[in-house]
Amino acid sequence: MQQVSLASLIVVLGMVVDNAIVVIDDYISKLDEGLSRYEAAWRSVNEFSIPLFSSTLTIIMAFLPLVFMLTGPTGQFLISLPITVAISMSCSLVVAFFLTPFLAFCFIKKGLKKNKNTTQKTKKKFSLLDIIQHIFDKGVNWAMQRRYTTIILAIAAIILGVLLMKVQKQEFFPSAQRSQFIIQIFEPLGTKLDITDADARKIEQILKSDSNITSFATFVGTSAPRVYYSFSPVFPEESYAMFLINTTSVKETSKMAVYYKELLTGFLPNAQVDVMEFVQGVPVVSPVEVRIFGDNITEIKTIGEKVIRVFRNAEGSRLIRQDFEDNYLMKINVDEKIANQLGFTTEVIADLLAIGFHGATVTTLWEGDNSIDITFRLGEEQRKNFSDIINTYITSPITKKHIPLRQIAKLTPMWQTGKITRRNGIPTLTIGCKTKTGYLSSEVLNTIQPGIDSLSVLPGYEIVDAGVIKNQKETFGKMIIAIIISLVCIFLILLYEFKDMIRPLIIMVSIPLTLFGSLLGLLITGNVFSFTAFVGLIALVGIVIRNALIIVEYSDELVIKESLSYKKAALESAKRRLRPIFLTTMAAAIGVVPMIIMKDPLWAPLASVFAFGIVFSMVLTLLVIPVLYSLLIKPIKQIDQ
Repeated sequence: MQQVSLASLIVVLGMVVDNAIVVIDDYISKLDEGLSRYEAAWRSVNEFSIPLFSSTLTIIMAFLPLVFMLTGPTGQFLISLPITVAISMSCSLVVAFFLTPFLAFCFIKKGLKKNKNTTQKTKKKFSLLDIIQHIFDKGVNWAMQRRYTTIILAIAAIILGVLLMKVQKQEFFPSAQRSQFIIQIFEPLGTKLDITDADARKIEQILKSDSNITSFATFVGTSAPRVYYSFSPVFPEESYAMFLINTTSVKETSKMAVYYKELLTGFLPNAQVDVMEFVQGVPVVSPVEVRIFGDNITEIKTIGEKVIRVFRNAEGSRLIRQDFEDNYLMKINVDEKIANQLGFTTEVIADLLAIGFHGATVTTLWEGDNSIDITFRLGEEQRKNFSDIINTYITSPITKKHIPLRQIAKLTPMWQTGKITRRNGIPTLTIGCKTKTGYLSSEVLNTIQPGIDSLSVLPGYEIVDAGVIKNQKETFGKMIIAIIISLVCIFLILLYEFKDMIRPLIIMVSIPLTLFGSLLGLLITGNVFSFTAFVGLIALVGIVIRNALIIVEYSDELVIKESLSYKKAALESAKRRLRPIFLTTMAAAIGVVPMIIMKDPLWAPLASVFAFGIVFSMVLTLLVIPVLYSLLIKPIKQIDQ
């Protein structure tokens, strides 16, 4: 049991009662028609056994492909969702078939309609369902009288939903709700550990005086272990330091992260300081990243400089970093002719300088079980700067005389690439940036993308997306394939049930009708379109299919049993099935309302999409599906023998 399975149970909470509601509603209708309790109980299950089984199977099939399509960390994160839904819906179907009719028989002994004498004597009670039924009857009558206008309005709603998708802000995964955040120090490559440690101590003094911090741990030369599933530890490096900070509450964490971002900007003149919160999803170094592939390091770095300029000019970008790092060094050019005359070789000179400036272990001192190396090197005053190198005296192994290094060598300062990253053996430069407070990674990328696309590179070199955007494209691509598989499976289920093409296609029309309400829900609640919002769209597929299936199935039943015309049957089916559809839909929508109220950044988008999408699609489905049924379903012409 974890947060995904708990969220799955909340989402499915309103769905598991749907089958039972349909059975109970039909049972009460049968009692109103004058049937006995026993006959009403078994008939209510018998009449809806195929639609309930088909609708439950469609809901399961809407989720099940996610198990096979999503892989890696995202798949591991979400795998309990489809499994939980499948098990819960299967159990709800068994309960609706066997336990619900028995309980209805035992406890519900009369219907809702009362005889005329009782009605005349008793004042009619207020009923919300009656008011909704009255309003809906007028609406569906209007729709059936203006069928082509209704279809045009439905198409307009779908187009408006697509347009809302274009303007909706997107974020793959939100920040994690944890009372922790991280501060990282990135010194220039080659910085000594004691310098990194000294800079870390400066930040420590600030953290110690903050009353909102309960505790913190400092890591110098390495990072903390994987304290959260989406946190990627940094390899040990002397130029790196990290603080893992515990705060008093989750709410304070976001405020403090923003505060320290501003406070520590430029705080260390020779280092970059990054403040970040933990995030959900796949571990990434920077949310906005691009990678440059090629063979020549110099050309890759040239392209990288152009990319960095694009990043710097982008609104909302900060802390631009790359994984190719340069070292500043001094090259010692030895005059081999003079050096050889004095008995020096380049190897001897290198060894003497290494001992003098870096040091050599001459012995080991033991304190109990602890060993302490004793290092021999020049005094601190003699190795402070680069001029000390060229002025240092070295001893000739032949003449035993001490001469300054400047007599046989020259010192040349230069930059050299000290760190090169390869992917699959190919040199790869990754350039990334963090986002400023109030900016989403998708917004920064949209600003950067035109500049990246305008860069021309030589053949054999390539610039590709990385970071969060790469993961988002890959995951959303797999989820789209999962939806396509779900739709194909659902269509085959409906095709098997109805044995024709028209009815399944009419039912499938209800799917795009969810788009407008879903995205409107995100705008109303102020949420962004995220990974979980996409999951919410998938969850809607099975629900709206069930509603449309009930209308089409019942319309066919009215045509056969009551000899109604297809138009009249569609109208009556919508009116008579309003109550179970309304109750099941509202139960599912209300079930996720607490997730919206809690404003959890991970699950609130899913709940917003699901709740608003299911309510708006219910209204559109009850109006549009009867219209399509009346227009497309025609009597079967028989040839007289």
